[in-house]
Amino acid sequence: GGDVLGVYKSLDHGLNWRHINRGIAGYEVLTLAIDASQPERIYAVTTNGISRSENGGEDWTTLRSSSPRESNLVCQKFRSIHCLAVDPRDPKRLAFAAPDGRVLESRDFGSSWAVRLSVKSGFASSVMVERGHRVIYAATSAGLYRIGEANEAPKLVAPGKAYAVVFDATGLTGYAAMSDQGIWHTADGGLHWTPTSLGA
Repeated sequence: GGDVLGVYKSLDHGLNWRHINRGIAGYEVLTLAIDASQPERIYAVTTNGISRSENGGEDWTTLRSSSPRESNLVCQKFRSIHCLAVDPRDPKRLAFAAPDGRVLESRDFGSSWAVRLSVKSGFASSVMVERGHRVIYAATSAGLYRIGEANEAPKLVAPGKAYAVVFDATGLTGYAAMSDQGIWHTADGGLHWTPTSLGA
């Protein structure tokens, strides 16, 4: 995805690329997310909402619920790092980090959304659904949050401004990029986080 010409696709390990924007909501695309259970299903987050493709990006449809007139689930340059995630074990479940500070969850492929966290006067830049416990982790301007079931309150697991969070394929090892504290690390699926001097 690019911030001017939309989505590009390569079929030869990156040697050649072509545009695949038919039906996409907008050409400023700052996040792409692939459904691990069905790789042909791709989500593209644009400044006009979220678009979904069921055929590897050849055609796109925009999720009505994500439009600026509905839930306003859009991306914003310098605030949206990896703002959409698909649950690796349940493709109907999506998580979204909004540049206005909201973290939302969908249980129906993005047809409807529920706000799980709201950071006042801040932003949410990155989300990840951890495979093991199926918990949402959100990087926000107020810190890294762990978001469990709907009846559980979000828990701050790393204080300070957070920009990105990722987990490996096992769901046990994760990393969070913090503004003033470098990289934080977890080895138990996100239950405990500690600063690391990785690369120092």
